[in-house]
Amino acid sequence: MCWISVRDQIQRPLGPRQPVVWRPIVSLVSDDDRETMRQWYNEAVAKTTVPDESDDSVTRVGRELAAALKIPLVEPSPADHDFLLRFFTADELRRWAEFVLERLPGWLRTLTADWFASPHPTYLRAMKLHQPFWDAIRADPDSDAPRLAYADWLEQLGDPWAEVVRIQCRYAGDDFPDNLPWETRLQFEELLQVHRHRWDQGANDLGVNVWFCRGMVEGVSCTAAEFVEVGKRVLEAFPLIHMVDIYGIGGRGAKLAASGELSAARSLTLKGLTGDDAERMIRSPHLTRVEELCVALPRPIDLAWLLDMPVARRLRVLDLSGSKLTADVIELFGQTDAVSGLEKLVLDSTGMDDEMARRLSKVTTFRNLKRLSVCGNRSLGSAGMWSILQSEFAPRLETLDLAYERLDASLIKWLLESIKGPRQAESRTEMTEGS
Repeated sequence: MCWISVRDQIQRPLGPRQPVVWRPIVSLVSDDDRETMRQWYNEAVAKTTVPDESDDSVTRVGRELAAALKIPLVEPSPADHDFLLRFFTADELRRWAEFVLERLPGWLRTLTADWFASPHPTYLRAMKLHQPFWDAIRADPDSDAPRLAYADWLEQLGDPWAEVVRIQCRYAGDDFPDNLPWETRLQFEELLQVHRHRWDQGANDLGVNVWFCRGMVEGVSCTAAEFVEVGKRVLEAFPLIHMVDIYGIGGRGAKLAASGELSAARSLTLKGLTGDDAERMIRSPHLTRVEELCVALPRPIDLAWLLDMPVARRLRVLDLSGSKLTADVIELFGQTDAVSGLEKLVLDSTGMDDEMARRLSKVTTFRNLKRLSVCGNRSLGSAGMWSILQSEFAPRLETLDLAYERLDASLIKWLLESIKGPRQAESRTEMTEGS
């Protein structure tokens, strides 16, 4: 007897999506294969012997089984009936194994289709209740309103996850959870530890890490190989994911760029690129929703590729930390309007020096830039920082990170006024002396 089963290995918050599907092999094979199996069965019948009479219980069971197996099959076994096939030699077992392995892919395709066509009743009932809230959140992902409505409904069900949704909505930001009041943080961490397994079930099965944003799984982190292999299943299990962090890309850029699942990413982080990986990723036709891009470019020319592609015009945040840049490519920022929508630019640890900072200060296309960071650049001196403070975009900055010091909007304004003050006084002195 041989059976094949297909089951959902991904543990989902609402329970298994499909019930286990079992089928005997005899129900999956063709008529010709059933005839072959009948012949093999009858060959085994001819070799079967019935043990001598004995009161020993083991011998008695063996005798009854052998007696049953001595009855040949006149016709192939019907599709809804299974039978016991015996093997007497290694060659017979090998013949059977080859028979099964040759046909197994086709059997699995048939079983998988049947499995997908039979959703679990419990899952359907749960989906019917939760789905309207999830649809509302997906339709307006930036709004807290549908999430808080979901939290209210969860609270009515007595589900503690409602408070997780509320806390993450109330304190959402780049500095979460460090911005939480101490007691709130303790409460949040306890709720997350006790209950997250109900909401991120399946991540471990798929070999990926996920994280929550405003109460829902919206971020995934995995290797490039894992994303290519299970990206589709990840998005099926967690359809609200829009933050994608992919590492270990090295040499897999072309295959990753062809992955249609990249189209789910609004925030994309790419790590471990080598060679032409960055160029291939930048050219991917699936980066249609990316608004935030974090990437360490392995070659200066890669920035030119990036600024020349449509994805650059959609970016609000560009983090080039760890990229290999030069003064010449920094100058490219000023030669395109593609960066006019940027609100945040991070150039940490890019090898920036005073000359690169001077050329950055000449860029006039940063029309919406509010945050700039140039930390971790040991070659950046006071002259370079001075150049940035004198740039056309400096007065519009809300934060400026220099080395390990952060300048907020008020301090930037004070510094700018300090720069202008002495110059204006110097100018008035020159005019007086000239007259």
